[in-house]
Amino acid sequence: YIGNFDVTIRKKARGVLSMADAETKGIVGGGCNGCGDCEAPCPVIKPNEFEVGMKPRKAIYINHPQVVPLLYTIDFNACIKCGLCVTACGEKKAIDLEAKDEFVTVKVGTVILATGFDIFPIEKKEEWGYKRYENVIT
Repeated sequence: YIGNFDVTIRKKARGVLSMADAETKGIVGGGCNGCGDCEAPCPVIKPNEFEVGMKPRKAIYINHPQVVPLLYTIDFNACIKCGLCVTACGEKKAIDLEAKDEFVTVKVGTVILATGFDIFPIEKKEEWGYKRYENVIT
């Protein structure tokens, strides 16, 4: 245990309830099963970031083909909240257009800053304290 940090994590609102989340909210037999009924009626079309903008996606979409669990996500920056996905979802009641981000504070011993796959010249970032503080390692 190296340090004692309070870290606040933002869990971005997905806008779609998993089956477990639906059950927790008392929706028996509900939640997203990945059927895609919600995606078809969505009128919003955007470039798909996962496909480097080469394919379109809707405001309600699957992040990438191998996503586990298979749950749709709402892009709240693009969604016009027309409610067509809610209607299409029907009895599953998996869509929550009023979902909000959640913030959770946890105690951690170490923070790992992953900058990418290239070697990073940490010496140029004096504010991180490399070689000044013994608990800043690389």
